[in-house]
Amino acid sequence: MRFDLLEKIEFEKYEKAVDQCVLMHPEGRISQVIGLIAEGDSLGLGIGSLCSILNDQGKEIQAEVVGFKKEKALFMPYGDIRGISLGSRCSEPRSAIMPMLISWTT
Repeated sequence: MRFDLLEKIEFEKYEKAVDQCVLMHPEGRISQVIGLIAEGDSLGLGIGSLCSILNDQGKEIQAEVVGFKKEKALFMPYGDIRGISLGSRCSEPRSAIMPMLISWTT
């Protein structure tokens, strides 16, 4: 009986609906830089999570969440921090999002 129901579902229209969705990519801003630590919007990330910070030359710098201060995350960049300034954009790296998308589509 259950398999009969599955045969009646038109999965193609659901696939088309998913293909037409606009993916949201959460993005925040750096609010303070002290020494080697950048403070910014947490984006719901936890300790050890990775993020990308876009410096003023347009280069993405990978960083790790190493702590929290009030409602902000503290990021430790892995590379050269030159160009990270107030208002620099920070986001979850796209490589972290892709496995989630693959699991939803397979």
